[in-house]
Amino acid sequence: MRIFAATSYGSHTPMTGGRLRREHLLAGLAGRGHSVDRLTLDARPGPASGTRSLVAAVDLRIAGRIRRADVVLLADVFTAPLVPAVRHAGVPVLLDLCDSPYRLLAEAPRDTPARWAVQVFASAQLLAVMHGLVPMVGRLTYISELDAQVDRRTVRRLPPHSLVHNGIAAELFEVPLDVDDRGYIGWAADWDYPPNQDALRWFAREVATVLPESVLDRVRLFGPRDPLPSLGRARGRLRYAGFVPSLSTLYRGAALLIAPTLWGAGMKNKVLEPLAAGRPVLTTPAGVEGVPVHIASVVDVAEADPRTFARAMEAAVQAAPSPGQAARRRESVRPLTWPSAVEAMESALRAVAEERLDRQV
Repeated sequence: MRIFAATSYGSHTPMTGGRLRREHLLAGLAGRGHSVDRLTLDARPGPASGTRSLVAAVDLRIAGRIRRADVVLLADVFTAPLVPAVRHAGVPVLLDLCDSPYRLLAEAPRDTPARWAVQVFASAQLLAVMHGLVPMVGRLTYISELDAQVDRRTVRRLPPHSLVHNGIAAELFEVPLDVDDRGYIGWAADWDYPPNQDALRWFAREVATVLPESVLDRVRLFGPRDPLPSLGRARGRLRYAGFVPSLSTLYRGAALLIAPTLWGAGMKNKVLEPLAAGRPVLTTPAGVEGVPVHIASVVDVAEADPRTFARAMEAAVQAAPSPGQAARRRESVRPLTWPSAVEAMESALRAVAEERLDRQV
């Protein structure tokens, strides 16, 4: 297939799940013999990338590239303003929503006037995009069935959808399963992402204050940016360990991984990836929303109550490592490889392209 793919970028960090997803999927499609003509809208996802999409939609050179394609892949919701131009060219289009915009909006906090205003603005944008532009595409792809169903309950004319999961780095399945119970308690995240920022503030201000020092001293934060200065005095005894480019190195040294998620959408890589390395993961109920039951069953889950989560952390680091449990964690996520994600996206793209052929017959 000749695929025209549009993506937004901006100041994404090396740990941003959306960027990793697009890079792996597009590279995988090219590796399977498809021709990928890529348009990168170099703007941060949001109004900036939406504006650049509008500009691209009236660019005659881009219109020519679109007409030469068999199918168009819009790699995130911020490229949706290109939909009318693609429809005008008569080329079938697939939009990779990945996460549900309405699920993310519903779970986002409105605890301050500023946040309330942001959510009102986002709601207005979604009306135009989800009810006006999205029904014009041929197919959608989501990361989980939960995300698809949340949008389907809100948007009456939602197109058919396919599931395209995120992949897990192959190197993690090679990490030795023996867990060092003296290792650190790791928390890896993109600290520029609002749900992660909220989770860290909650942990620093409420959970860390009731954790035994022996447990708190083992917590290490990983990511491309030090998030501690933004916490002020609340940073306490938390330690930033820097960015580790090798995920296998990061997880190999951990006795426990935590993901104290308060809100968000999709499926969290910070929950799934440690399982491939056989490491125990402690999260909240929000951290396993949308995760298949057979995977969620091997994740430790504690309510997002400070003392409850602190007690669960203490119990998790005191538990004796079990090779059997480590193996079950790994097996639960073994199907979630990047090659299988690429195959799922390829199938979704073929389904859209075939709809064009059906109309021509």
